[in-house]
Amino acid sequence: MSSRAAPTAIEVAIDNALEVADRDDAARRTKHVIAEELQRFDRRLGIRSTTYFTHNYIPDLVIDWREGGIAKQRQVFLRFHLDTPDVAADMAAAAADAPMFVALRRETEPPEQLPEGDDATLITQVTALEEIAQPSITAQSLGRMVAGSLIRGGKGVMLDEQATSVSAIASNSMDALLAGNVATTAMAVSTFGNFLSEDHSHRLNRFMQLMWRSHGHELEDFPGDDALDGSLSDTEARELLAELFESPSLEDPPFWRRLGGLLSLEQLESFVNIAPNPNLDNLVTANLDRFRGLILALENRPPELFDVELPRWRVSERSLALEADGFHVLLASDRRRFGQVKSTHRMPAWSDLEPRLEAYRVQHLTLLGPTAQVEVKVEQGRNLLLDADITGLSSAVHEEMQVSRVTLVDRGGELRAEADLGKWVMDAGDQGAPVGKLASLGLSR
Repeated sequence: MSSRAAPTAIEVAIDNALEVADRDDAARRTKHVIAEELQRFDRRLGIRSTTYFTHNYIPDLVIDWREGGIAKQRQVFLRFHLDTPDVAADMAAAAADAPMFVALRRETEPPEQLPEGDDATLITQVTALEEIAQPSITAQSLGRMVAGSLIRGGKGVMLDEQATSVSAIASNSMDALLAGNVATTAMAVSTFGNFLSEDHSHRLNRFMQLMWRSHGHELEDFPGDDALDGSLSDTEARELLAELFESPSLEDPPFWRRLGGLLSLEQLESFVNIAPNPNLDNLVTANLDRFRGLILALENRPPELFDVELPRWRVSERSLALEADGFHVLLASDRRRFGQVKSTHRMPAWSDLEPRLEAYRVQHLTLLGPTAQVEVKVEQGRNLLLDADITGLSSAVHEEMQVSRVTLVDRGGELRAEADLGKWVMDAGDQGAPVGKLASLGLSR
């Protein structure tokens, strides 16, 4: 006689919820248990409860998230058991929405009746979810990627046996990636792919491939398809960059260039703060012409107490920052970032500023003196440095003029900036400019 496995924590919680006398309250409590378990997969998920419980075609829960600025969702249908004709019919009716069907009771065999041609629905049970969401999996970046991918794009039948296999492989695969272990990594690529939609499998494969290369292993040795295309989701970017910025320095400009093509400046800024490290330098330096900023500000900083190699990159309060001697050049993709900036920089005299502008075409100046303000403009395409005698103008009004505003364009036309030198904030317009161009302008303050 076979003995039933001891109930797990989630089974006990569901049994307790269902024993409540009031049916509506029992349903609410049960859905709360499931929602908490799903939340363990990814704390950034939003989970909404409907007013229905085990309804044929209205979900019990809806999972919400954003991907590339686009709202996404997945419906979750709860069932006491999966292997009944009614459940098979419900799966077929909901298949177009790629839902999840979750059994509240433990199943030992996959359902015999499954809708034909459905390759997007995830059919699972509470104990399988519990297995995947355990802390030993979600505590490391690859495990979090696997868990989050299963919630968003999992497919197929995942009962306890399959979940145990996936969790075991997820636990070991990060070490295999870092060590360049081809056999273990190949098994992980294949196993994860079996339970993920094509899009989420591709994303996870890309994450693994980038981690493989970041630890010095050749891309051509990675046992999976070349997935380094498209763009990284915000989740991918955060998990990947967090690992890379803690990894040994990788001197491989083509790799960093390729990675930069998958990222945006906004995704770097989302980290809020990143301390200076060699791989951040490698990433930004390889993509100075690719990352684009809208606005630049200069911020005075006290000298470093210890000798450090400057300039160097960091992320400071959601802005990409280039540390220089005594000041930071702050770059951002959102001009509101520097709306309240207060600079202790003094507005420069024209005689001090003119040599720094020789690499640019100057189109507009505002000069301020103790009693006078002078606006100087030239036609589009002309250069004020060649067409106007600013020094003579300053002498004519018998005042030492300071420059409060300047509009300039670089020779190649990639940068057009309007600088408020009272605040030392420079706006590159709605199209922005490469961060390399902006940083160079900031360094020439």
